[in-house]
Order: sequence, then C-alpha cells, then structure tokens
Amino acid sequence: MRVSLKYGKDKLPVTIPDSLTTQIIEPPPLPAVDSPDEAILAALQNPIASPALTDTLPADGEVAIVVSDKTRSCLYPELLPLFLNYLNASGVPDKRMVLLVAYGAHKSHSEAENLRTYGEEVLRRLRLVHHDCRDAPQLFYLGRTRRGTEVRLNRKYLEAVATVTFGGVGVHYFAGFGGGRKMIFPGLASEEGILHNHRIFVEATGGRLEPMRRFKARLDNHPLHDDLTEAVAMAPPSFSLNVCLNEAQKVAGVFAGDWQESHRLACELVLRTCVPRGQKYDLVIASCGGYPKDINLIQAHKTIDNAFALVKTGGTIVVLARCEDGIGSESFLRWFDYPDTATMREALLSMYTMNGGTALALKAKAAACDIHLYSGLEEKDVEKMGLQPVGDVQEALARIVADRNIRSVAILPEGANTVVSPE
Repeated sequence: MRVSLKYGKDKLPVTIPDSLTTQIIEPPPLPAVDSPDEAILAALQNPIASPALTDTLPADGEVAIVVSDKTRSCLYPELLPLFLNYLNASGVPDKRMVLLVAYGAHKSHSEAENLRTYGEEVLRRLRLVHHDCRDAPQLFYLGRTRRGTEVRLNRKYLEAVATVTFGGVGVHYFAGFGGGRKMIFPGLASEEGILHNHRIFVEATGGRLEPMRRFKARLDNHPLHDDLTEAVAMAPPSFSLNVCLNEAQKVAGVFAGDWQESHRLACELVLRTCVPRGQKYDLVIASCGGYPKDINLIQAHKTIDNAFALVKTGGTIVVLARCEDGIGSESFLRWFDYPDTATMREALLSMYTMNGGTALALKAKAAACDIHLYSGLEEKDVEKMGLQPVGDVQEALARIVADRNIRSVAILPEGANTVVSPE
C-alpha cells in the first residue's frame, strides 16, 4: 500500500508492504456547512443562552476580539472579515475594535506569521495587541481560584466595553477541549497562573498513563477544566464564537453565545469525530496532518498521544512532524535529565515550568512503547526525549518491520485529529 502523508507544508510518500494487515484510520467525517458566512450569521442571530451580541454592545468604547495564535487553526483570513462587517453593521466601526492575540505562554508572531494567520484584510482594518504573560504592567490581579491559581488577566481585555472570543474548538489532551475558556485563561493570563493551572495535570495523574487519559476529551469531573472555568468566571467574555473545523479544514459548525454553553455544544460536535475504541496495532504510522499541527514538538505531542491510544503495549509508533519552530518550549528538554517519570514528577511538583506536564506525558509513553520521530529536530534532542530519530522514513519502516515481527499496521493521515473515544 502506498499513501501520501502531510509533513509540514509538503507531502511524503510512504509504502507499506502488502504482506501486512494495514488499516487507514481517520476521524469520522463531519460534513462542512454549505456556507460558512451564513453559518456564522445564523449563530450570531440565534445565540445560545445569551442575548444577541448586537443588543449588548455599548454605543462607544473599545470592543476586544480575542483570537488564537498560529498554533490553532480557525480560518481567520476567511471568517474574521465577515464578523467585522457584522459589527460594522451593528454600529461598531473598525476603529473601535482591537484584535487581542491570546498567546498564553507561546512565542509572539512575526509580521509574516500575523499575515498568514489573520490575513491582509484583517491586518489592514484592525490594530493587533499581542498578549505577553510576562509583562506585569499589562496584567491586572483579580484573585485566586480555590486551587490557588493566580488570576491576572490582560488589562486591554479587562478595560474593553465588550469582549468576544473567536476561536476553534478541538480535543485537548490535558484540558479536555481547547477553545472557549482557554482563550481567556491561559490565553490572556500571567505566566505564574498558567504554570499553577497546568501543574494540576501532574498532581492529579501522578505521572501515570491511565489517569492522564481521563483528562482528554472531557469537561465533567475534570479538575483542570474546573480551575480554568473558575478563573474565567472572574472576568468572563461578553460573548463567545466557537468554530468547529472538519478533517478537511472546512467549517463544520459554529456555536455562539454564552461562553460556557456555546463552548460545551461545540465540544459535543467535536466528540462525534472520535474513533471508536477497539483494535490495537503492532505499528502506528501517524502524520500530524501538516502545518500548523506539526509546527513544533509540543503540538506534535497531540498526535503522539492519539497514536499511543491505538498501539499495542510495547508496540511501535512512527510520527511525521516537521517541527519547523523546533521544540516549542525553552525549558522542555531539561526535564529529560531526570531518569524516570517518578523523579521527573517530583521535580515538576517542586518547580513546575511551562509544558512540564507534556514532558512527563511524553516520557511515560516513550517508556511504554518505541516512538520514532521523523522531523527537522536535531537527533541529539530527539534522543534525549527518549525517542528514536528517523533519517529516512522508508528505511526506518523496513527495519522496524523486519526487527519487530510487525503484522498489523494503522496509518493516521490526520493524527492530531484522530482521537479515540474516551472511556
């Protein structure tokens, strides 16, 4: 069998011997809406558990539109202009709007990345404000959650007369689902607050794989999600616009209105794309699905996590992830100085750094199966993470098949979106 798998902005041909039992596994398809423009307008005109946005907009003052960064696809160049026009027709000119980029702790965009992420028209019409989780004067203290998470949020967001979150919704391996409340916290939060919230993943799971899996694709009985919700409830957005994309990166659903209820309904639609639990395979070959899902190792870990749910204990995973932006975290690699998950967990609990939970989750998976990575990362960095670097995918597959008595193979062309149904 010969398949073409996405790798960055390119495609890579891969051939699997016909002697092996091979299954291509893709998310159940979500049909695209007939017209994204009509879907957004319908959602805005029929909000969920909320007054219409146009009924609540003050006559003057700044409206902040909170958007995701380059790591979260939401078709902004296509969809944002329609929303801006809608606000114009409701009496809000472009000069009263600001686009607030919810980076969380991610790196700020270059001008070229702004253009690629939001489009020329949006950049021409609106002023961009880039959140910086380490810029103390830009943040205002609101309090602490019951779990002790500091809540400091972006002043521009807090000072706006109306705030709208506009982002995509997808499964997240430790927050349950992305989008919605995550656009405010951690999107517009302080570094200290983000670290404390993410640390919950380490505390609650103990570095063990089974508890980790219970954090994924869930909202109920979820301590990290509950902490996020409590934080955002201190300064909730006026309105939320949640977009669900299908495997072809087309709009499959739009849910607008109350920041919690509209997001929950979007999550329910996303759950329909989960793969049923069942057979596991000797070998799983997974593409992240190309850019931006494989923009860095942190994002590629979502695909590794999805592939791990489909591989047999002690099996083999081969991941294709370009990682053009490298690891995606300055502190990530140093966690692999610890020899095992137990010592890493103890260190994380005493001095948690950004993406520490991801490091722990990756180390646990690498201890349970063989993970091979074809990427643009340096071999020494791949090896330090407990992964095996791949120089030539076809040669690596031939060696794996010969050495490990492979009989069953699963291919994930859209690995970042191929989520096994939660238990």
